[in-house]
Amino acid sequence: MNNHHLSQGEGLREEHDLQGQVSALCPVSSGASSFPIKLTNSSRRYGNKWALRDISLTIEPGIFGLLGRNGAGKTTLLSILATLLKPTSGTVTIGPYDSHRQRWQIRSLLGFLPQKQGFYPQLTVRETLRYMAELQGLTRISASVDEALEAVHLVDRARTRVRSLSGGMRRRLGLAVALLGQPKALIIDEPTTGLDPVEQQRFRMLLGTLGAQRGRLSSFQHTLSVMSQLVPTS
Repeated sequence: MNNHHLSQGEGLREEHDLQGQVSALCPVSSGASSFPIKLTNSSRRYGNKWALRDISLTIEPGIFGLLGRNGAGKTTLLSILATLLKPTSGTVTIGPYDSHRQRWQIRSLLGFLPQKQGFYPQLTVRETLRYMAELQGLTRISASVDEALEAVHLVDRARTRVRSLSGGMRRRLGLAVALLGQPKALIIDEPTTGLDPVEQQRFRMLLGTLGAQRGRLSSFQHTLSVMSQLVPTS
């Protein structure tokens, strides 16, 4: 795993300032994903406050971890990477695509799991995935749903209504949504927030497996102990 750290304060600065604050962790197989994700001098300001400032970062295939305190700008950076938020300045490119002009092409390459995600409680797990697949305009809906259920080990819960799921299972359902369409990279915000210790461990193991199988997984977290357990340290 590659790790970077975000500091809280006047905004985030140079990449080399971030690298020295957290030890590098064990990388995983790079798989088939070969395109880089790059931020170049990217900044985001809310009024007079800088959430991010002059961030330059390249994410290569593998598991990539970003650490930072609450309020350090992790979710802002995630939202920029996922094209949900435009940077105030700077550029974001994913493979050949520029987020300013080719947002939808980028979204077809990425799967993302936000820290908080709402589902219709009356729908079953399978119905939820079918609904999300239809919203994304996928053509192989049934096959995509089956593949996502298998990937997150929810096949036996396909007919369970969302309101009956545990916190860990809901988190896995969110991950299944992110996997629809077989994205080239996954971006996950605070992957184990709100889960009990047993569910945290299960989810960490699942993320480690997905990262090794699919080639790239970027995780945003404020706790080093959680991040480091995604894969063994070298």
